[in-house]
Amino acid sequence: MYPVLKKLYPDKKDLAAAMKRHLTLYQTSHYLATFQMGITAAMEEENAQDADFDTDSIGAVQYHAGGSWRFSRRAGCRGYPAL
Repeated sequence: MYPVLKKLYPDKKDLAAAMKRHLTLYQTSHYLATFQMGITAAMEEENAQDADFDTDSIGAVQYHAGGSWRFSRRAGCRGYPAL
């Protein structure tokens, strides 16, 4: 994400705030990682252009986009043992 964020936020304070948003851990599969990164990059681009954009939604989308993998693992689907 750093190259995208650096391009979107030339101001160091804005760049630091954006980097801090992406420090949270979220689990995903390698199949969904590029999809989630693309959505997150598009949301960051929208945030850089629109001052009224809700930045909490970026973390929410990251977390919930990985949800199907987490929930299927809990349920014992796809060959994973139930937790």
